Amino acid sequence: MRAGRHLPPRLVTALITVGCVVLAAIGLQVSEAADGFQVVRGRLGAPVAVNEGDVTVADPRVGDALLQDGEVTYRTAGMFVAVNVTVSAPGRDSLILGSARLLSGDRVYLPYTSLSSLSAVPGFQSSLDFVFEVDPNRIDALTLELWRGEILAGYHQRVRVPLGVTRRNADELRRAASQPIVDPLTNSETTVIA
Repeated sequence: MRAGRHLPPRLVTALITVGCVVLAAIGLQVSEAADGFQVVRGRLGAPVAVNEGDVTVADPRVGDALLQDGEVTYRTAGMFVAVNVTVSAPGRDSLILGSARLLSGDRVYLPYTSLSSLSAVPGFQSSLDFVFEVDPNRIDALTLELWRGEILAGYHQRVRVPLGVTRRNADELRRAASQPIVDPLTNSETTVIA
């Protein structure tokens, strides 16, 4: 190109637009990559260190209906699985878990309500029941997975805790699911770390 000649403004605008689209696509690919996180494995009832704090997952409870103030608020043809999770933030930073799901082989169960997030500010711990509506015939090896759930995130940690469901005890859980469970949406608590 000779000195004094410039690219037409429309061409410059088009090149900038294409560049922005390419950068955005690369950013989304990085943030949604299947291996874009570290799996932190835990056990039922034992705290597991993640991000800025600890996460403890309790034994699951099962039922076929949700109760609130003694009244059935919802009944399912499947099965509800409620899992109490406690997060604590012993350091200077808060711990926030904004996303959860249950895994069973290739089956993924999302929370029953979209309001399922849990956080603890420094020096406190919080507990909340995460509830999932599941197919009782697809509960082998149920594993709870929790993570921050940011819109655009780089490499992050995900906690995975197997809920102790095996082929041997799955029938026992299915039988136990014939009773209602207390509405977990009202079962949340925040306390000072002891």
